[in-house]
Amino acid sequence: MQLQRIFLSIVVGGMLVSVPMTVPARAADDNSKYSDRDRMKSSKNEKDQLEQKLKTGEEKAFYRRELEKAGWKITSVNYDKPDYVEYEVVKNDSTYEVQIDFDKNSHKATKVDVATNAWKAEATENALKQSHASR
Repeated sequence: MQLQRIFLSIVVGGMLVSVPMTVPARAADDNSKYSDRDRMKSSKNEKDQLEQKLKTGEEKAFYRRELEKAGWKITSVNYDKPDYVEYEVVKNDSTYEVQIDFDKNSHKATKVDVATNAWKAEATENALKQSHASR
């Protein structure tokens, strides 16, 4: 009899711990179509695709054209120097900083980085709000 009570208390205790751990995770975002993990994967793919599209060895005008052709809107130019340019770009709900180093003599890009846009310009924030409002 004592063994049955111990076993029953273990089973009930396990259920009491596992149910509260799973229910909030599901209820927290019922309206969401994708999980955070899915969003991170698609975001990484998007970032990788953008980096591949913006290959090195081109002049400054090329990068503006390629961004626009790919549907990215340049919302802010943070730096525009002969050897470095930095754009904030927005497409749908995504925003990145595109950072490009140029050779001073040839004016061709030597390095292209697409980084997470942590500090957004006001125009970038507004573009993101408009994107949310149109959905």
